[in-house]
Amino acid sequence: MLLDLLALDYGMRANRLSGPRAQTRSPPGHMSPPSSPRATRIPSTVVAVFLLTAFAASLATAPAGAGPMNHGGAPGATAWTQFQGGVSLSGVTSSNPPGGSLLYRENLSHSLGAGLGNPLANDFPYQASPVADGGTVVVALGNDLLATWASNGSLRWVSTLPGGSGGGPVVGTPVLYGGTVFVDQDGGPNTLDAYALSNGSLLYSLRTPGGGSPAASSLVIAGGWLGVADTAGGFFWHAPSPSGAWYAAATPGGAAYFATPSVTDGGGPGALWVLPDQGNRSLDVFTPPPSSAPWPGFPEGVGGGADRLFSSAAVATLTESNGTSVEWAFFGGDGGSGSPSHLYAASLNQPGEIISLTVPSLGTADVGIRSSPAVLASGSSATVVFGNRMGVVSRADLQLGPGGSAAWHWVWNYSTGGPVESSPAIAGNSVLVGSEDGSLYALDLATGALQWSLATQGPVYASLAVENGTAFAVDSQGNLWAVGGTSPAGAPLGPAPGSNPLLGFLVVLGVVIAAAVIIVGLFLRRRDPRRPPSVSPWATAPTGPPSPPSGSAPPPPPWQE
Repeated sequence: MLLDLLALDYGMRANRLSGPRAQTRSPPGHMSPPSSPRATRIPSTVVAVFLLTAFAASLATAPAGAGPMNHGGAPGATAWTQFQGGVSLSGVTSSNPPGGSLLYRENLSHSLGAGLGNPLANDFPYQASPVADGGTVVVALGNDLLATWASNGSLRWVSTLPGGSGGGPVVGTPVLYGGTVFVDQDGGPNTLDAYALSNGSLLYSLRTPGGGSPAASSLVIAGGWLGVADTAGGFFWHAPSPSGAWYAAATPGGAAYFATPSVTDGGGPGALWVLPDQGNRSLDVFTPPPSSAPWPGFPEGVGGGADRLFSSAAVATLTESNGTSVEWAFFGGDGGSGSPSHLYAASLNQPGEIISLTVPSLGTADVGIRSSPAVLASGSSATVVFGNRMGVVSRADLQLGPGGSAAWHWVWNYSTGGPVESSPAIAGNSVLVGSEDGSLYALDLATGALQWSLATQGPVYASLAVENGTAFAVDSQGNLWAVGGTSPAGAPLGPAPGSNPLLGFLVVLGVVIAAAVIIVGLFLRRRDPRRPPSVSPWATAPTGPPSPPSGSAPPPPPWQE
């Protein structure tokens, strides 16, 4: 504002000097420029000052540049608030990919005063994955819920779940929603617990219907409902509040859910809840409450009942050749040791249209797919990335053809040193995944080439969370790892932190003062009677009387007559 007033004052003074009276006293032969009078043109120095001011203001008020700890963007910008990032379980984030620089390792088990290891100690280590939003990372380990600061991993708070060690471990991923952390506690009896994200205080605890059957799946919130499934075939919904009733889905007899439910259509009106059913080797699809009824045509048998279904389904919308949008579910099967396993794609609009891709067994190795695939859909094709028990991460694409046909195409494979039960995530041109060989991997989405790897201190069963260019992972020893830096493609890390208001104000104020001094100096210099007249670039050869003889005094300037 000060700069604008100074410029306005300078222009008004210049106009008074270049008005009609001044023009009548111009020396002979002087020609005015074809546009505005010369005296009204702003000098190049002033223009430079204006540009400098704008540049400094942009630097001071714009987000800071990329740095090794750059993951503090606006809350929710690229938040990872549920298992696999969101209700579709697609595992895809708009965050820039992390570049493989270790930001920190925080020993959360040390914070709890004990080593953790695999809380289930069996062949199905569905250890909870971290979630992140607004600078906070939340992890469920054993019977405790922990929140850390994303910037440095320091502990923000820790809360022991109701029932303590007798309550059973949390094996599902928590949900962050509306400043609340929701978690489903497994065992004796199961409870749906709500904690304040700000301080970890317990807000309320609800007993889950189903008689305390183990809950191996994660919570999902969509359309105003929290959905939870258990291994005895119970699938239940409750509003994210302490009041209200539970709704139960009409699940088929013999159902058993190890997978996490996914939701189509972003969880909006007309959304469907999708669950692979290990008990019936089928895909079960339900309408949301209050009807909570099976979708027509489902349950749908999968692969002749050969594969066990531990994988959750990622849902995506594809476009057929006639322009029709179709919802598809992508999930993996586990054929067991020495038997083929399959990757499945099932049309939710046309029950019975299930396209399987065989993952061949090598010798007696177990190539079962127990993690959830990451799916990136574009038009009529879907890019699907998944891992298997043999330690291979693969990409296969599903392409829709004319007449509703569909076909799989293998693209690449990458072998790690241990089974992959961590669900992959796609960030930009990177595939991020953990392995039981005790490493984190970033692979090129197009080629499968290794971009970087990072050794942890134990097997990585849980999936990663990716927020604002930083990947967060938890290993079996209870270590929280944060990996960031510049992406392999050279792009800066995610949305940058906000500006520093004080620094911006001081920089702009300093430049404005400097600009004011320069402008006032130019004005005073122009008014100085000792200043020799300048020659206008628009002046032409004199046409008036001849110049006085050499040695005579020159005529006085107009403003001294």
